[in-house]
Order: sequence, then structure tokens, then C-alpha cells
Amino acid sequence: PPSLSAVARRLNYKSVEWLRHAHPALSKQISAKYRKSGRSHWWRKRGAARICERVDIHDLLEQSLAKAHPVSPGAIAASLGYSNEGYIQNRFPKLCRAIREKLRQKKKVRARAIQVALERALNCEPPPPLDEVARRLGYSCSGVLRNHFSTLCDKILARRRLHRKLQSLELKRKLQATLLEWPPPCIASVCRKFNVCRRALQR
Repeated sequence: PPSLSAVARRLNYKSVEWLRHAHPALSKQISAKYRKSGRSHWWRKRGAARICERVDIHDLLEQSLAKAHPVSPGAIAASLGYSNEGYIQNRFPKLCRAIREKLRQKKKVRARAIQVALERALNCEPPPPLDEVARRLGYSCSGVLRNHFSTLCDKILARRRLHRKLQSLELKRKLQATLLEWPPPCIASVCRKFNVCRRALQR
């Protein structure tokens, strides 16, 4: 059976955090099965070859800390072939702690940027789609926005629904007024007049 880290790498994730967050029960089952196989923590067994020299791990941690976007200790451990970051954490606790603190600060700044962007979107008329706000921030979808600020996202969606409803009522009012025109206009001219496609008008 594969380790959870191996599964994460197959899915192009740098660490197992997203897997544990998305499917905690399945992740625990995979980890438990891997431990029962006897392959877990094989480097602790007598005669086992080292995965990586301590000096090399130290250099990788220092390089990560120096980056604007550090690589987490868990991701470094996974890239070296460890099933988790326990070994690296035990050998270099200060470096691991410094990396986590830098990542925490980056996450805090990122969360604040998301909050500001969502608050601005909420005050727009009409509010832009959440996916558009996410793309402006460099994310591929709006899921990350909802993970941080679900209430703000719900407010934006509610305002978008209200805007569409008001638009529909206004269009209905215009169409009712069109019924009084003589000679009656064709559908194509009505679409051009109100700048709306035929399918949307019929809907």
C-alpha cells in the first residue's frame, strides 16, 4: 500500500495537508494501512540507509526559509521520501518553527488581501462573479475564497441574485410597454433595442 505522501505526489500536491483537509477519514485509513504494512518509518530500522544526510536537510531548510514563499517542512520531507516531517522536525526544530512562522505570516497577509478584495466586490454594482475575484488574486477558482470568508462570499452571491432579479423586473416592465406600441415590433428589433439576446429574452 502507498503512503499518504506518495498519494499526494501522484496528485501533484506538495504535501498531504490538502488531502487530510478534503478527506480526513480516507487519509487516516491510507496512513493506517501503510503503517500496518511494516514499511512505515523504515529508516529507523537497523541497517537502513539514510534517505538524506543531515547537512543536506539543513541546507534545504535554510534555502526554504530564505525564499519569499517558503516550502513547508512537510513538503521538503515528502520530496526526500519521508512519510512525514517527524524526522526533520526532531533534528531541526528551530528551522522548522521559523519556516512555519513565515508561512503563517504569508497566510495572514494573503487572507487579508482576500478579505479586502471581497469587500470591494460586495460594494460594486453589480458585484463581480466570485471566480473573477479569485482570478484577479491569482487563484484558479473561488473555492479558496470561500474557505477563508464564506459569509462574505454568500453576501456577494445574494447581491448578484438580487441584481439579476431587479434586471429581470426592469426588462419585464420594458417589454410590457412594448406591447402598447403600434405597429408591434418584431422580436429581433426588441432584442437590439434592449441589448439582450433572444434566448435570454425568452427565458
